Amino acid sequence: MQNYQQPLLDKHGALRFKEIVSEEGLPCADPDGAVVVIGPYEEKAEAVEVLKQIRVNHSIFGELSYKD
Repeated sequence: MQNYQQPLLDKHGALRFKEIVSEEGLPCADPDGAVVVIGPYEEKAEAVEVLKQIRVNHSIFGELSYKD
């Protein structure tokens, strides 16, 4: 399973990012400190597309993490 993770500067930023993600209709866990987790996704390709979507639509960058 793949998750898209976005480290942020503070809790306010994490909450704002979660709001953006929710507006996009993406699954999102509550922020864990300065990290927001979107997913999980069964396929890597799905997670990669979400990463691109967030980057293009909101200029927000993150990384993928994997749980095999």
